[in-house]
Amino acid sequence: MRCMDSAGRDLLAANLRAARRILGLTQEELGALSGIDRAYLSQIEHGKRNIGLDHLTELARALRMPVADLLRERRD
Repeated sequence: MRCMDSAGRDLLAANLRAARRILGLTQEELGALSGIDRAYLSQIEHGKRNIGLDHLTELARALRMPVADLLRERRD
């Protein structure tokens, strides 16, 4: 069972990873597009970082999607 305060990070991590892979981007490429270091991006994708709104907005912009989509629970 996951800790309740990590649920949001885990959701963001899964959605971020999926969106990046759909676009065929590596972490390095997404990092370059968003201005976020690849190592930091890796930590976000593993749910180890609680990122701020500015970084979340930059990632969404780089992925060409609304911020809300990075935080939305999938029902597939």
